[in-house]
Amino acid sequence: MHTPEPQAEKKPMAPGAFLSGRLVCWVLLAVIIISAAFIHYSAAFIHYEHADVPFERDEGEYAYAGQLLLEGIPPYKLAYNMKFPGIYAAYALSEAAFGMTPTGIRLALILINAGSILLVFLIAKRLLGRFEAVAAAAFFVVLSMLEPVLGLFANAEHFVLLPTLAGLFLLIKAHDSGKKSAFLFSGLLLGTAVVIKQHGLAFLAAAGLYTLLFGIMTEGRDWKRLGTRMAILSIGAALPLAAMCVLLYLAGVFDKFWFWTVAYAREYVNEIPLELGMRNLRGAAGPIIESSAPVFLLFTAGLIALFSTYFKGARAFLAIFLVFSFLSTVPGFHFREHYFILFLPAVALMAAAGAGAILRASSKVLSRRYALAICSLAVMIATGYSLYTQRAYLLELSPTRFSRLMYGSNPFPEALEAAMYIKEHTSPEDTIAVIGSEPEIYFYSHRHSATGYIYTYAMMEEQPYAERMQQEMISEIEDKKSAYIVFVRVDRSWLIRPGSNMFIFAWSEDYLSRYYDIEEMMEMTSSEETVHAFGEAAKEYTPHSNRWLAVYKRKYGV
Repeated sequence: MHTPEPQAEKKPMAPGAFLSGRLVCWVLLAVIIISAAFIHYSAAFIHYEHADVPFERDEGEYAYAGQLLLEGIPPYKLAYNMKFPGIYAAYALSEAAFGMTPTGIRLALILINAGSILLVFLIAKRLLGRFEAVAAAAFFVVLSMLEPVLGLFANAEHFVLLPTLAGLFLLIKAHDSGKKSAFLFSGLLLGTAVVIKQHGLAFLAAAGLYTLLFGIMTEGRDWKRLGTRMAILSIGAALPLAAMCVLLYLAGVFDKFWFWTVAYAREYVNEIPLELGMRNLRGAAGPIIESSAPVFLLFTAGLIALFSTYFKGARAFLAIFLVFSFLSTVPGFHFREHYFILFLPAVALMAAAGAGAILRASSKVLSRRYALAICSLAVMIATGYSLYTQRAYLLELSPTRFSRLMYGSNPFPEALEAAMYIKEHTSPEDTIAVIGSEPEIYFYSHRHSATGYIYTYAMMEEQPYAERMQQEMISEIEDKKSAYIVFVRVDRSWLIRPGSNMFIFAWSEDYLSRYYDIEEMMEMTSSEETVHAFGEAAKEYTPHSNRWLAVYKRKYGV
Protein backbone atom coordinates (compact mmCIF):
# COMPACT_ATOMS: atom_id res chain seq x y z
CA MET A 1 0.00 0.00 0.00
CA HIS A 2 1.32 3.48 -0.87
CA THR A 3 2.40 5.51 2.12
CA PRO A 4 2.73 9.22 1.34
CA GLU A 5 5.82 11.08 2.46
CA PRO A 6 5.27 12.78 5.81
CA GLN A 7 4.71 16.46 5.26
CA ALA A 8 5.59 19.38 7.46
CA GLU A 9 3.43 19.33 10.56
CA LYS A 10 0.20 21.22 9.94
CA LYS A 11 -2.08 22.44 12.68
CA PRO A 12 -5.40 24.27 12.40
CA MET A 13 -3.86 27.44 13.82
CA ALA A 14 -0.46 27.32 12.08
CA PRO A 15 1.15 30.74 11.45
CA GLY A 16 0.49 30.40 7.75
CA ALA A 17 -3.22 30.52 8.50
CA PHE A 18 -2.96 34.28 8.86
CA LEU A 19 -2.68 34.51 5.08
CA SER A 20 -6.48 34.16 5.37
CA GLY A 21 -6.73 30.97 3.41
CA ARG A 22 -6.22 29.80 -0.11
CA LEU A 23 -7.83 32.79 -1.85
CA VAL A 24 -5.43 35.34 -0.34
CA CYS A 25 -2.51 33.01 -1.06
CA TRP A 26 -3.41 32.85 -4.76
CA VAL A 27 -4.12 36.58 -4.89
CA LEU A 28 -0.64 37.26 -3.55
CA LEU A 29 0.84 34.94 -6.15
CA ALA A 30 -1.03 36.80 -8.90
CA VAL A 31 0.33 40.10 -7.59
CA ILE A 32 3.85 38.69 -7.56
CA ILE A 33 3.62 37.36 -11.13
CA ILE A 34 2.07 40.59 -12.46
CA SER A 35 4.73 42.63 -10.65
CA ALA A 36 7.47 40.43 -12.08
CA ALA A 37 6.06 40.81 -15.60
CA PHE A 38 5.80 44.58 -15.17
CA ILE A 39 9.38 44.90 -13.91
CA HIS A 40 10.68 42.67 -16.68
CA TYR A 41 8.63 44.50 -19.31
CA SER A 42 9.75 47.88 -18.01
CA ALA A 43 13.38 46.81 -18.00
CA ALA A 44 13.15 45.32 -21.46
CA PHE A 45 11.01 47.85 -23.30
CA ILE A 46 9.50 50.95 -21.70
CA HIS A 47 12.60 53.08 -21.23
CA TYR A 48 14.05 52.29 -24.63
CA GLU A 49 13.32 54.78 -27.36
CA HIS A 50 13.47 52.94 -30.68
CA ALA A 51 15.22 49.63 -30.13
CA ASP A 52 15.45 46.75 -27.74
CA VAL A 53 18.66 45.81 -26.02
CA PRO A 54 20.59 43.95 -28.73
CA PHE A 55 20.93 40.20 -28.51
CA GLU A 56 24.02 38.78 -26.90
CA ARG A 57 25.77 35.84 -28.57
CA ASP A 58 23.81 32.95 -27.12
CA GLU A 59 20.52 34.67 -27.84
CA GLY A 60 21.74 35.34 -31.38
CA GLU A 61 22.64 31.68 -31.83
CA TYR A 62 19.28 30.44 -30.57
CA ALA A 63 17.36 33.03 -32.57
CA TYR A 64 19.23 32.22 -35.81
CA ALA A 65 18.82 28.45 -35.35
CA GLY A 66 15.13 28.97 -34.54
CA GLN A 67 14.76 31.10 -37.64
CA LEU A 68 16.31 28.32 -39.71
CA LEU A 69 13.96 25.75 -38.18
CA LEU A 70 10.98 27.82 -39.25
CA GLU A 71 12.42 27.73 -42.77
CA GLY A 72 12.67 23.94 -42.59
CA ILE A 73 16.46 23.83 -42.10
CA PRO A 74 17.50 21.42 -39.32
CA PRO A 75 19.97 22.18 -36.51
CA TYR A 76 23.68 21.52 -37.18
CA LYS A 77 23.32 22.12 -40.93
CA LEU A 78 24.04 25.86 -41.10
CA ALA A 79 24.85 26.45 -37.43
CA TYR A 80 27.23 24.26 -35.41
CA ASN A 81 27.24 24.14 -31.63
CA MET A 82 27.54 21.63 -28.79
CA LYS A 83 24.14 22.41 -27.25
CA PHE A 84 21.22 20.04 -27.69
CA PRO A 85 18.64 21.35 -30.17
CA GLY A 86 15.65 21.76 -27.86
CA ILE A 87 16.48 25.40 -27.20
CA TYR A 88 16.35 26.05 -30.94
CA ALA A 89 12.85 24.59 -31.08
CA ALA A 90 11.83 26.73 -28.08
CA TYR A 91 13.10 29.86 -29.84
CA ALA A 92 11.37 28.84 -33.08
CA LEU A 93 8.06 28.57 -31.20
CA SER A 94 8.69 31.95 -29.58
CA GLU A 95 9.46 33.55 -32.93
CA ALA A 96 6.38 32.01 -34.53
CA ALA A 97 4.20 33.30 -31.69
CA PHE A 98 5.69 36.75 -31.06
CA GLY A 99 7.76 37.62 -34.12
CA MET A 100 11.42 37.41 -35.14
CA THR A 101 12.64 40.31 -33.04
CA PRO A 102 14.35 40.71 -29.67
CA THR A 103 11.01 42.07 -28.44
CA GLY A 104 9.28 38.82 -29.35
CA ILE A 105 11.88 36.68 -27.63
CA ARG A 106 11.79 38.79 -24.48
CA LEU A 107 7.99 38.59 -24.38
CA ALA A 108 8.32 34.81 -24.54
CA LEU A 109 10.86 35.00 -21.70
CA ILE A 110 8.36 36.90 -19.54
CA LEU A 111 5.81 34.10 -20.01
CA ILE A 112 8.42 31.38 -19.40
CA ASN A 113 9.52 33.10 -16.21
CA ALA A 114 5.92 33.51 -15.06
CA GLY A 115 5.43 29.77 -15.48
CA SER A 116 8.54 29.06 -13.43
CA ILE A 117 7.35 31.43 -10.68
CA LEU A 118 4.05 29.56 -10.53
CA LEU A 119 5.80 26.19 -10.28
CA VAL A 120 8.18 27.37 -7.54
CA PHE A 121 5.07 28.51 -5.65
CA LEU A 122 3.30 25.17 -6.16
CA ILE A 123 6.30 23.13 -5.06
CA ALA A 124 6.80 25.27 -1.95
CA LYS A 125 3.10 25.19 -1.11
CA ARG A 126 2.99 21.40 -1.32
CA LEU A 127 6.17 20.82 0.66
CA LEU A 128 6.33 23.74 3.08
CA GLY A 129 3.15 25.79 3.43
CA ARG A 130 1.31 28.85 2.16
CA PHE A 131 3.51 31.48 3.74
CA GLU A 132 6.62 29.77 2.41
CA ALA A 133 5.04 29.42 -1.05
CA VAL A 134 4.42 33.15 -1.35
CA ALA A 135 7.91 33.89 -0.02
CA ALA A 136 9.55 31.43 -2.44
CA ALA A 137 7.73 32.97 -5.42
CA ALA A 138 8.82 36.47 -4.37
CA PHE A 139 12.42 35.38 -3.86
CA PHE A 140 12.55 33.64 -7.22
CA VAL A 141 11.23 36.76 -8.96
CA VAL A 142 14.08 38.96 -7.79
CA LEU A 143 16.73 36.28 -8.14
CA SER A 144 15.71 35.36 -11.69
CA MET A 145 16.17 38.95 -12.91
CA LEU A 146 19.54 39.65 -11.30
CA GLU A 147 22.29 41.29 -13.34
CA PRO A 148 24.94 38.78 -12.11
CA VAL A 149 22.96 35.90 -13.70
CA LEU A 150 22.05 37.86 -16.85
CA GLY A 151 18.44 37.35 -15.84
CA LEU A 152 16.81 39.64 -18.41
CA PHE A 153 18.38 37.78 -21.33
CA ALA A 154 16.63 34.74 -22.82
CA ASN A 155 19.29 32.17 -22.03
CA ALA A 156 18.64 28.45 -22.40
CA GLU A 157 18.58 28.00 -18.62
CA HIS A 158 15.27 29.89 -18.35
CA PHE A 159 13.76 27.47 -20.85
CA VAL A 160 15.25 24.45 -19.04
CA LEU A 161 13.66 25.47 -15.74
CA LEU A 162 10.05 25.40 -16.91
CA PRO A 163 9.85 21.66 -17.81
CA THR A 164 12.24 20.82 -14.96
CA LEU A 165 10.07 22.42 -12.29
CA ALA A 166 6.92 21.00 -13.88
CA GLY A 167 8.48 17.54 -13.94
CA LEU A 168 9.60 17.72 -10.32
CA PHE A 169 6.23 19.02 -9.13
CA LEU A 170 4.52 16.19 -10.96
CA LEU A 171 7.01 13.74 -9.41
CA ILE A 172 6.11 14.91 -5.90
CA LYS A 173 2.44 14.41 -6.72
CA ALA A 174 3.21 11.02 -8.27
CA HIS A 175 4.77 9.80 -5.04
CA ASP A 176 1.72 10.92 -3.10
CA SER A 177 -0.80 9.40 -5.51
CA GLY A 178 1.15 6.40 -6.74
CA LYS A 179 -0.20 6.88 -10.28
CA LYS A 180 2.04 5.36 -12.94
CA SER A 181 0.97 7.95 -15.51
CA ALA A 182 2.27 10.72 -13.27
CA PHE A 183 5.72 9.09 -13.19
CA LEU A 184 5.64 8.78 -16.98
CA PHE A 185 4.74 12.42 -17.58
CA SER A 186 7.26 13.55 -14.98
CA GLY A 187 9.94 11.67 -16.92
CA LEU A 188 8.74 13.18 -20.20
CA LEU A 189 9.07 16.70 -18.81
CA LEU A 190 12.49 16.08 -17.28
CA GLY A 191 13.69 14.46 -20.53
CA THR A 192 12.43 17.51 -22.42
CA ALA A 193 14.55 19.70 -20.13
CA VAL A 194 17.62 17.66 -21.11
CA VAL A 195 16.78 18.05 -24.81
CA ILE A 196 16.72 21.82 -24.30
CA LYS A 197 20.18 21.78 -22.73
CA GLN A 198 22.38 19.00 -21.36
CA HIS A 199 22.55 20.63 -17.92
CA GLY A 200 19.03 19.28 -17.36
CA LEU A 201 20.61 15.86 -16.77
CA ALA A 202 21.37 16.92 -13.20
CA PHE A 203 17.66 17.28 -12.43
CA LEU A 204 16.84 13.97 -14.07
CA ALA A 205 19.43 12.36 -11.78
CA ALA A 206 17.87 14.19 -8.82
CA ALA A 207 14.45 12.78 -9.73
CA GLY A 208 15.86 9.26 -9.92
CA LEU A 209 17.59 9.55 -6.55
CA TYR A 210 14.52 11.04 -4.89
CA THR A 211 12.34 8.25 -6.28
CA LEU A 212 14.78 5.64 -5.00
CA LEU A 213 15.10 7.14 -1.51
CA PHE A 214 11.39 7.84 -1.21
CA GLY A 215 10.58 4.25 -2.11
CA ILE A 216 13.05 2.84 0.41
CA MET A 217 11.88 5.16 3.21
CA THR A 218 8.13 4.66 2.72
CA GLU A 219 7.74 1.22 1.21
CA GLY A 220 10.59 -0.74 2.71
CA ARG A 221 11.56 -3.70 0.56
CA ASP A 222 8.83 -3.50 -2.05
CA TRP A 223 11.45 -3.63 -4.79
CA LYS A 224 8.93 -4.55 -7.47
CA ARG A 225 6.92 -1.36 -6.96
CA LEU A 226 10.09 0.71 -6.71
CA GLY A 227 11.57 -0.88 -9.83
CA THR A 228 8.37 -0.25 -11.77
CA ARG A 229 8.36 3.44 -10.85
CA MET A 230 12.02 3.86 -11.71
CA ALA A 231 11.47 2.11 -15.05
CA ILE A 232 8.44 4.24 -15.95
CA LEU A 233 10.28 7.44 -15.01
CA SER A 234 13.27 6.36 -17.11
CA ILE A 235 11.12 5.45 -20.12
CA GLY A 236 9.40 8.83 -19.96
CA ALA A 237 12.76 10.61 -19.83
CA ALA A 238 14.17 8.55 -22.69
CA LEU A 239 11.35 9.29 -25.10
CA PRO A 240 12.25 12.97 -25.84
CA LEU A 241 15.92 12.03 -26.21
CA ALA A 242 15.08 9.17 -28.57
CA ALA A 243 12.75 11.37 -30.60
CA MET A 244 15.50 13.99 -30.90
CA CYS A 245 17.99 11.45 -32.24
CA VAL A 246 15.51 9.97 -34.72
CA LEU A 247 14.53 13.39 -36.08
CA LEU A 248 18.14 14.48 -36.49
CA TYR A 249 18.99 11.20 -38.23
CA LEU A 250 16.08 11.61 -40.64
CA ALA A 251 17.19 15.20 -41.30
CA GLY A 252 20.66 13.95 -42.24
CA VAL A 253 22.55 15.87 -39.56
CA PHE A 254 23.07 13.19 -36.90
CA ASP A 255 26.82 12.90 -37.60
CA LYS A 256 27.30 16.65 -37.07
CA PHE A 257 25.11 16.51 -33.98
CA TRP A 258 27.17 13.65 -32.52
CA PHE A 259 30.48 15.34 -33.21
CA TRP A 260 29.50 18.64 -31.62
CA THR A 261 27.47 17.39 -28.65
CA VAL A 262 29.60 14.35 -27.76
CA ALA A 263 33.09 14.32 -29.32
CA TYR A 264 33.86 18.03 -29.10
CA ALA A 265 31.79 18.55 -25.92
CA ARG A 266 34.00 15.95 -24.19
CA GLU A 267 37.06 18.09 -24.95
CA TYR A 268 35.25 21.27 -23.89
CA VAL A 269 34.30 20.03 -20.42
CA ASN A 270 37.86 18.82 -19.77
CA GLU A 271 39.47 22.12 -20.73
CA ILE A 272 39.49 23.91 -17.37
CA PRO A 273 41.43 22.54 -14.36
CA LEU A 274 39.81 22.37 -10.93
CA GLU A 275 41.87 25.25 -9.49
CA LEU A 276 40.76 27.64 -12.24
CA GLY A 277 37.22 26.31 -11.88
CA MET A 278 37.16 27.28 -8.22
CA ARG A 279 38.26 30.79 -9.14
CA ASN A 280 35.48 30.91 -11.73
CA LEU A 281 32.99 29.80 -9.08
CA ARG A 282 34.04 32.47 -6.62
CA GLY A 283 33.99 35.12 -9.32
CA ALA A 284 30.47 34.20 -10.42
CA ALA A 285 28.87 33.42 -7.05
CA GLY A 286 30.20 36.48 -5.21
CA PRO A 287 28.16 39.11 -7.10
CA ILE A 288 25.01 36.97 -6.90
CA ILE A 289 25.25 36.71 -3.12
CA GLU A 290 26.20 40.38 -2.74
CA SER A 291 23.25 41.62 -4.78
CA SER A 292 20.76 39.56 -2.71
CA ALA A 293 22.46 39.33 0.68
CA PRO A 294 19.23 39.25 2.79
CA VAL A 295 17.81 36.43 0.66
CA PHE A 296 20.98 34.43 1.21
CA LEU A 297 20.80 35.08 4.95
CA LEU A 298 17.37 33.46 4.91
CA PHE A 299 18.83 30.74 2.68
CA THR A 300 21.35 30.01 5.45
CA ALA A 301 18.51 29.86 7.96
CA GLY A 302 16.79 27.38 5.67
CA LEU A 303 19.87 25.15 5.61
CA ILE A 304 19.87 25.11 9.40
CA ALA A 305 16.12 24.42 9.45
CA LEU A 306 16.68 21.27 7.37
CA PHE A 307 18.14 19.66 10.49
CA SER A 308 15.17 20.69 12.64
CA THR A 309 11.71 19.15 12.85
CA TYR A 310 9.99 22.07 11.12
CA PHE A 311 10.26 20.65 7.60
CA LYS A 312 11.02 17.02 8.24
CA GLY A 313 8.74 15.80 5.46
CA ALA A 314 10.33 18.10 2.87
CA ARG A 315 13.92 17.47 3.94
CA ALA A 316 14.79 14.78 1.39
CA PHE A 317 13.44 16.67 -1.61
CA LEU A 318 14.95 20.02 -0.60
CA ALA A 319 18.38 18.54 0.09
CA ILE A 320 18.49 16.56 -3.15
CA PHE A 321 17.14 19.47 -5.19
CA LEU A 322 19.69 21.85 -3.68
CA VAL A 323 22.68 19.58 -4.32
CA PHE A 324 21.75 18.66 -7.87
CA SER A 325 20.76 22.24 -8.73
CA PHE A 326 24.30 23.24 -7.86
CA LEU A 327 25.73 20.30 -9.80
CA SER A 328 23.86 21.55 -12.89
CA THR A 329 26.16 24.60 -12.87
CA VAL A 330 29.38 22.58 -12.59
CA PRO A 331 30.04 20.90 -16.01
CA GLY A 332 33.35 22.05 -17.42
CA PHE A 333 34.07 24.27 -14.35
CA HIS A 334 33.21 27.30 -16.47
CA PHE A 335 30.56 28.56 -14.01
CA ARG A 336 29.19 31.08 -16.49
CA GLU A 337 26.83 33.62 -14.99
CA HIS A 338 23.67 32.31 -16.64
CA TYR A 339 24.36 28.74 -15.46
CA PHE A 340 23.31 29.88 -11.98
CA ILE A 341 19.75 30.50 -13.17
CA LEU A 342 19.36 26.75 -12.71
CA PHE A 343 20.35 27.10 -9.03
CA LEU A 344 17.89 29.88 -8.21
CA PRO A 345 14.70 27.86 -7.57
CA ALA A 346 16.57 25.84 -4.94
CA VAL A 347 17.84 29.06 -3.35
CA ALA A 348 14.31 30.51 -3.34
CA LEU A 349 12.87 27.36 -1.72
CA MET A 350 15.60 27.21 0.93
CA ALA A 351 15.24 30.92 1.72
CA ALA A 352 11.48 30.45 2.03
CA ALA A 353 12.08 27.49 4.34
CA GLY A 354 14.31 29.74 6.43
CA ALA A 355 11.64 32.43 6.62
CA GLY A 356 9.07 29.80 7.55
CA ALA A 357 11.28 28.36 10.27
CA ILE A 358 11.78 31.82 11.75
CA LEU A 359 8.02 32.37 11.62
CA ARG A 360 7.31 29.16 13.49
CA ALA A 361 10.00 29.83 16.08
CA SER A 362 8.95 33.44 16.67
CA SER A 363 5.28 32.48 17.00
CA LYS A 364 6.22 30.66 20.20
CA VAL A 365 7.24 33.91 21.92
CA LEU A 366 5.02 36.41 20.06
CA SER A 367 1.42 36.38 19.07
CA ARG A 368 0.95 34.66 15.75
CA ARG A 369 -0.29 37.83 14.13
CA TYR A 370 2.82 39.79 15.14
CA ALA A 371 5.13 36.95 14.16
CA LEU A 372 3.57 36.78 10.70
CA ALA A 373 3.76 40.56 10.29
CA ILE A 374 7.44 40.64 11.24
CA CYS A 375 8.40 37.72 8.97
CA SER A 376 6.37 39.13 6.08
CA LEU A 377 8.22 42.41 6.51
CA ALA A 378 11.53 40.49 6.45
CA VAL A 379 10.54 38.88 3.14
CA MET A 380 9.60 42.27 1.67
CA ILE A 381 12.88 43.83 2.85
CA ALA A 382 14.87 40.97 1.34
CA THR A 383 13.16 41.27 -2.04
CA GLY A 384 13.21 45.07 -1.92
CA TYR A 385 16.94 45.08 -1.23
CA SER A 386 17.59 43.02 -4.34
CA LEU A 387 15.43 45.27 -6.50
CA TYR A 388 17.13 48.37 -5.10
CA THR A 389 20.63 47.08 -5.85
CA GLN A 390 19.51 46.33 -9.43
CA ARG A 391 17.65 49.61 -10.07
CA ALA A 392 20.04 51.01 -12.72
CA TYR A 393 20.22 47.68 -14.50
CA LEU A 394 16.45 47.30 -14.50
CA LEU A 395 15.16 50.76 -15.29
CA GLU A 396 17.65 53.53 -15.94
CA LEU A 397 19.86 52.70 -18.94
CA SER A 398 19.58 53.20 -22.69
CA PRO A 399 19.95 50.11 -24.93
CA THR A 400 23.59 50.71 -25.82
CA ARG A 401 24.63 51.61 -22.27
CA PHE A 402 22.71 48.59 -20.96
CA SER A 403 24.58 46.33 -23.36
CA ARG A 404 27.91 47.96 -22.45
CA LEU A 405 27.19 47.60 -18.73
CA MET A 406 26.44 43.91 -19.15
CA TYR A 407 28.96 42.93 -21.79
CA GLY A 408 31.71 45.55 -21.88
CA SER A 409 33.35 45.93 -25.29
CA ASN A 410 31.41 43.14 -26.94
CA PRO A 411 30.09 44.55 -30.23
CA PHE A 412 26.42 43.70 -29.76
CA PRO A 413 25.02 47.16 -30.71
CA GLU A 414 27.49 47.30 -33.63
CA ALA A 415 26.47 43.81 -34.78
CA LEU A 416 22.91 45.05 -35.14
CA GLU A 417 24.08 48.02 -37.23
CA ALA A 418 26.23 45.82 -39.45
CA ALA A 419 23.37 43.37 -39.97
CA MET A 420 20.94 46.11 -40.94
CA TYR A 421 23.46 47.50 -43.46
CA ILE A 422 23.93 44.04 -44.98
CA LYS A 423 20.18 43.41 -45.12
CA GLU A 424 19.67 46.64 -47.06
CA HIS A 425 22.42 45.82 -49.58
CA THR A 426 21.73 42.13 -50.24
CA SER A 427 18.90 39.94 -51.43
CA PRO A 428 17.43 37.04 -49.39
CA GLU A 429 19.23 34.55 -51.66
CA ASP A 430 22.68 35.92 -50.80
CA THR A 431 24.83 34.24 -48.18
CA ILE A 432 27.05 36.10 -45.75
CA ALA A 433 29.87 35.07 -43.44
CA VAL A 434 30.94 36.31 -40.03
CA ILE A 435 34.55 35.64 -39.12
CA GLY A 436 34.14 35.85 -35.39
CA SER A 437 31.51 34.81 -32.84
CA GLU A 438 28.54 37.03 -33.61
CA PRO A 439 25.70 34.74 -34.78
CA GLU A 440 23.17 37.47 -34.07
CA ILE A 441 24.24 39.11 -37.35
CA TYR A 442 22.75 36.21 -39.30
CA PHE A 443 19.48 36.52 -37.43
CA TYR A 444 19.13 40.29 -37.78
CA SER A 445 20.00 40.30 -41.47
CA HIS A 446 17.82 37.23 -42.14
CA ARG A 447 20.60 35.86 -44.36
CA HIS A 448 21.98 32.33 -44.37
CA SER A 449 25.48 31.70 -43.12
CA ALA A 450 28.11 30.58 -45.61
CA THR A 451 29.67 28.51 -42.84
CA GLY A 452 28.25 26.49 -39.99
CA TYR A 453 30.95 27.90 -37.71
CA ILE A 454 28.88 30.65 -36.14
CA TYR A 455 31.35 30.71 -33.22
CA THR A 456 35.14 30.83 -33.40
CA TYR A 457 35.89 30.05 -29.74
CA ALA A 458 36.44 26.35 -30.32
CA MET A 459 39.14 26.87 -32.94
CA MET A 460 41.13 29.01 -30.48
CA GLU A 461 41.04 26.34 -27.80
CA GLU A 462 43.97 24.00 -27.25
CA GLN A 463 42.03 20.89 -28.27
CA PRO A 464 42.65 18.31 -31.02
CA TYR A 465 39.90 19.52 -33.35
CA ALA A 466 40.94 23.19 -33.49
CA GLU A 467 43.00 23.04 -36.71
CA ARG A 468 40.37 20.92 -38.45
CA MET A 469 37.70 23.44 -37.49
CA GLN A 470 39.68 26.33 -38.97
CA GLN A 471 40.22 24.47 -42.22
CA GLU A 472 36.53 23.54 -42.47
CA MET A 473 35.42 27.12 -41.85
CA ILE A 474 37.85 28.43 -44.45
CA SER A 475 36.72 25.83 -46.99
CA GLU A 476 33.03 26.62 -46.45
CA ILE A 477 33.57 30.37 -46.80
CA GLU A 478 35.67 30.03 -49.94
CA ASP A 479 33.14 27.65 -51.50
CA LYS A 480 30.12 29.96 -50.99
CA LYS A 481 31.73 33.24 -52.21
CA SER A 482 29.53 35.28 -49.89
CA ALA A 483 28.18 38.66 -50.90
CA TYR A 484 29.36 40.19 -47.62
CA ILE A 485 31.75 39.18 -44.86
CA VAL A 486 31.93 40.71 -41.41
CA PHE A 487 35.31 40.41 -39.72
CA VAL A 488 35.19 40.81 -35.94
CA ARG A 489 38.40 41.71 -34.13
CA VAL A 490 37.17 41.78 -30.57
CA ASP A 491 39.03 39.74 -27.97
CA ARG A 492 35.86 38.30 -26.45
CA SER A 493 34.64 37.17 -29.85
CA TRP A 494 37.65 34.83 -30.09
CA LEU A 495 39.07 34.14 -26.59
CA ILE A 496 42.59 33.63 -27.89
CA ARG A 497 44.85 31.50 -25.67
CA PRO A 498 48.66 31.52 -25.53
CA GLY A 499 48.73 28.29 -27.52
CA SER A 500 45.97 29.18 -30.02
CA ASN A 501 46.45 28.37 -33.71
CA MET A 502 46.45 31.80 -35.42
CA PHE A 503 46.35 30.56 -39.02
CA ILE A 504 42.80 31.78 -39.63
CA PHE A 505 43.85 35.39 -39.03
CA ALA A 506 46.58 35.23 -41.66
CA TRP A 507 44.16 33.56 -44.09
CA SER A 508 41.46 36.18 -43.40
CA GLU A 509 43.80 39.09 -44.12
CA ASP A 510 44.90 37.57 -47.43
CA TYR A 511 41.45 36.39 -48.53
CA LEU A 512 39.68 39.64 -47.73
CA SER A 513 42.31 41.79 -49.43
CA ARG A 514 42.09 39.73 -52.64
CA TYR A 515 38.33 39.29 -52.97
CA TYR A 516 36.62 41.97 -50.87
CA ASP A 517 36.50 45.73 -50.37
CA ILE A 518 35.88 47.21 -46.95
CA GLU A 519 32.68 49.28 -46.79
CA GLU A 520 32.26 50.03 -43.11
CA MET A 521 34.53 50.09 -40.06
CA MET A 522 33.30 50.37 -36.48
CA GLU A 523 35.69 50.70 -33.54
CA MET A 524 34.52 50.82 -29.93
CA THR A 525 36.86 53.52 -28.67
CA SER A 526 35.22 53.66 -25.22
CA SER A 527 32.18 52.45 -23.35
CA GLU A 528 30.31 55.50 -24.61
CA GLU A 529 31.57 55.95 -28.16
CA THR A 530 31.90 53.96 -31.39
CA VAL A 531 33.75 55.47 -34.34
CA HIS A 532 32.15 54.79 -37.74
CA ALA A 533 33.95 55.05 -41.07
CA PHE A 534 32.44 54.36 -44.48
CA GLY A 535 33.78 53.86 -48.01
CA GLU A 536 37.16 55.44 -48.62
CA ALA A 537 37.34 56.58 -45.01
CA ALA A 538 36.93 52.97 -43.90
CA LYS A 539 39.75 51.85 -46.21
CA GLU A 540 42.08 54.46 -44.75
CA TYR A 541 41.03 53.97 -41.13
CA THR A 542 43.58 52.34 -38.81
CA PRO A 543 42.10 50.79 -35.64
CA HIS A 544 43.84 51.62 -32.39
CA SER A 545 42.64 48.60 -30.44
CA ASN A 546 41.29 45.05 -30.66
CA ARG A 547 37.72 46.34 -30.37
CA TRP A 548 36.46 46.70 -33.91
CA LEU A 549 34.52 45.03 -36.66
CA ALA A 550 34.49 45.65 -40.40
CA VAL A 551 31.95 44.96 -43.15
CA TYR A 552 33.38 43.77 -46.46
CA LYS A 553 31.66 43.54 -49.86
CA ARG A 554 32.80 41.07 -52.50
CA LYS A 555 34.59 42.70 -55.42
CA TYR A 556 32.74 42.70 -58.71
CA GLY A 557 33.65 39.82 -61.03
CA VAL A 558 35.87 37.82 -58.64
